Amino acid sequence: MTDVSMSEELGAEDYASVHAAAQAAGAGFGSLNEALARWRLVVVDIEAGFDLAFAWEYRDELACRDWLRAAWPLLTERVRRARQPELDRWDERFCAATRPMAGSDAGPGERSGAWWHRRFPARCFRGEGQELPPHWSPAPAVETY
Repeated sequence: MTDVSMSEELGAEDYASVHAAAQAAGAGFGSLNEALARWRLVVVDIEAGFDLAFAWEYRDELACRDWLRAAWPLLTERVRRARQPELDRWDERFCAATRPMAGSDAGPGERSGAWWHRRFPARCFRGEGQELPPHWSPAPAVETY
């Protein structure tokens, strides 16, 4: 019933924790794998350059990472241990593709709370008349299309 990829055998407690985490973390992502896959896609999109036409949706894009934060403590240690390297890899890439907002504590090594909400894309694209959100400061590199 779970879709956790692991090299070691999962037990009933592990399966139950993945199911419970999916239920408790709320709607939007049906499973741990779906949330991790969505986080990967968000990061890859940000690395490619964020289109400012969708700046108002940026916060919504980070919801998959919010889901993972809510679900993580509910997973067994075995499941967390198996999936932590993947989460860490995408978190690192997100940090490399983003910048901390001015006055935030979301620097490169800072990972407390919902730190991903205190970062914005480092590279953006915009059309005529599209402005940066005011809290994206200092300004990212912006190219006009």
